[in-house]
Amino acid sequence: MSGPYVIGCDVGSQGTNSALYSADGTLVASAYQAYDVVFPRPGWAEQDPVLWTRALHASIRRLLEQVPEGPSSVKALSFGSQLDGMVVCDAKGRALRPAMIWMDRRAEAQAAALAERMVPREFYHHVGANLDSSHAVFKALWVRDEQPEIFSRAATLMPPGSYVLREASGVLAVDYSNASSLALLDPRSRTWSQPVLDAVNIDARMLPELAPATSRVGTVTQQFAEATGLTPETAVIVGCGDEMAATLGAGVYAPGEVCDVVGTAEPVCAVSTRPREDQTMLVECHPHADPSSWLLENPGFVSGGNLRWWRDQLCPVERDAEARGQGEAYDLVTAPAAQVPAGAEGLIFLPCMQGAMAPEWNGAARGVFTASPWRIPRRI
Repeated sequence: MSGPYVIGCDVGSQGTNSALYSADGTLVASAYQAYDVVFPRPGWAEQDPVLWTRALHASIRRLLEQVPEGPSSVKALSFGSQLDGMVVCDAKGRALRPAMIWMDRRAEAQAAALAERMVPREFYHHVGANLDSSHAVFKALWVRDEQPEIFSRAATLMPPGSYVLREASGVLAVDYSNASSLALLDPRSRTWSQPVLDAVNIDARMLPELAPATSRVGTVTQQFAEATGLTPETAVIVGCGDEMAATLGAGVYAPGEVCDVVGTAEPVCAVSTRPREDQTMLVECHPHADPSSWLLENPGFVSGGNLRWWRDQLCPVERDAEARGQGEAYDLVTAPAAQVPAGAEGLIFLPCMQGAMAPEWNGAARGVFTASPWRIPRRI
């Protein structure tokens, strides 16, 4: 396989996966760099944005080690990034506090306060998203209410995708899919929703500039080039939210096609050629990476994140075995479970470790194991 190449970086909830592709879309190499989610209190979930930048540096460096033609053969870089997070930054783009990521539910009071001023269905009509504390705007309101000394120094409110884009290119921008996860974008016009901005008292000048996912914003900064090994001529493309990128990558781009995106969470997505409203408000409507399409989706539950929680909290033997080179901890954890017959011998797990979005949106929902106590084997 020979160049030219492009690099796509999935800046996820548990790590960043960077992948090198040839011009015809063939995967040449990939590199993964893990990082942690911090849970300071029940319902809170944070990450230091610096970890995203370091993971990009490390994973891209490892990719370039596998490019025989050298870094000049890599022509462009772009991102698929976790949605619904909030990064509060100063005028220089520095995060003023840890990012509150998508599974953070601390802003229940802020969501409830807005629901007293704006009917949830009206909110849904304006922005295609539920009036729910998982969406990023409510996390910004929490900072304004609970950490006013930090908010007073804030110049920009941005999702994770905008943060890494700025780190790579020096340009502050957001594509329509990431902007939609702020719950401040009108999905029909693809412009900021003034009625919602007025309702939450946020100035649009605090938000990144809107741009299509395919926009070229410039080239990598000298600092980013030195940290990764890329050449300063490498183009930077805005990119999109991870659900949108995963759906496209799965080949789901035509109306009527549906994709289950299994990751830290497990959203289910369908493509539409027009913006649509769900009368039950179970399904949300977001602009797709394709400018002629919209993505109808429900974020689902924490999925792979629950497996990581199980490994980290309840499987010290398997983790120790991995440290001794005796296999991957995940494989050691799941191998006994694979021997359990369908139905799990009556064991049921409700995966609402950070609230639920199905069968209804409920931030107070919590995870539960239920079964006859006489029939719970260790191999669960």
